[in-house]
Amino acid sequence: MDKILAGAFTAVAAVALVFFIILLTTLMGALVGWVVGLFFSETILGTLSRFGIDVMGLQMWQLGATLAFVGSFFKAHQSNTNKAGK
Repeated sequence: MDKILAGAFTAVAAVALVFFIILLTTLMGALVGWVVGLFFSETILGTLSRFGIDVMGLQMWQLGATLAFVGSFFKAHQSNTNKAGK
């Protein structure tokens, strides 16, 4: 019974950790988007509109938070195995 409770606690803790990491990443993206928007707002939003992305009414902090939220689900994995040599 103790192993089941420990496993359940570990699973809940892992899910909570992932949730808070995603939340923290989104907040950091909003902060960075706001800071970048102070200097390059017109440049970035103008470039996006030239690519056909309608960004009217979108603030830079919102763009940063959105990109950080979506990007938090993509993790880089590096593999150093060389299968050709085996």
